[in-house]
Amino acid sequence: MPPDELLRPLAVDIIYFLLPLLIGLGAFFLGWFFNRWSIAVRAGLIGLTVGAIFVVLALLFHAIPRDVELAFSHVGGVVIVLCWMILGVIGFSWSAPKPSSDFFARFVLPLMPLILIGVEAGGSLWFRFGHTDPWLNRPTGAGRMVQTTKMTCLPVSAAMLMYQHGFVDIDKDDCENSEGELAYLANTSFFGTDGHVMARVITQKINKPGVRAVMKEPPTKKW
Repeated sequence: MPPDELLRPLAVDIIYFLLPLLIGLGAFFLGWFFNRWSIAVRAGLIGLTVGAIFVVLALLFHAIPRDVELAFSHVGGVVIVLCWMILGVIGFSWSAPKPSSDFFARFVLPLMPLILIGVEAGGSLWFRFGHTDPWLNRPTGAGRMVQTTKMTCLPVSAAMLMYQHGFVDIDKDDCENSEGELAYLANTSFFGTDGHVMARVITQKINKPGVRAVMKEPPTKKW
């Protein structure tokens, strides 16, 4: 079990897990009752959905302003936002005069994006309760580490980076600045770690005035 002093209050981690799921359910019901809204509201929702789709596609190719990327990282990332949109579309299909009677289409299909949201939003709970071995993995005397999972490459890189700049005390026999702690704080999930979130975690761990970590912009492609 990770040390209590390195953990957030349990209620906070549960809220971080449940909130995206509740928003997803809200998107589903918004789509389900779509035809009951006024024309102006429906037009606005359609425009918002189309715009969000283009933004998500642009995010995949790093073709949008950095501020937009940061905004998406604050609401959970591309996977969660995409699942919210999918749930809205599925909810809209339920509003049809004669909705499909197929069990898979009616009940199993809506569960798939909810499961994806749960996987993405539940990273902190996983490293808090489910997989605690990475909390014992810290930089060695040479500043090297070997990641213990396929999804924690960024937390391990962050730990080694902080060690190289003198922010990790390897003589302390604790779990601070470990692979597990950084993965827990950055909500690392099966899908990996958001770079902007990891940068905020590094800034939080360093905790020095004027010192701030940011994710480096990808190089511009030259054709």
